[in-house]
Amino acid sequence: MQSFLLVIVDHDKKVFAIEGPMDDDKPWTDALIDAQDEGRSVTFFKPSHRATREMVAEKMKAEFGYKESKLVLRLDP
Repeated sequence: MQSFLLVIVDHDKKVFAIEGPMDDDKPWTDALIDAQDEGRSVTFFKPSHRATREMVAEKMKAEFGYKESKLVLRLDP
């Protein structure tokens, strides 16, 4: 399996975080489901394997006006 980036987006706060590279998004999937169950408008996506952090950040800022954040979801220990 090829490592990938994961972009986590908080639509309520209009922020995003880029995590990775990683091989497994299961912890993030669990945290996303928990946040959505709490009523938060949070999503994530995997950008193209050719996309760099910088490319993804610029696209999120330019197309959506969202700001980059260090923490959008908290993982349970």
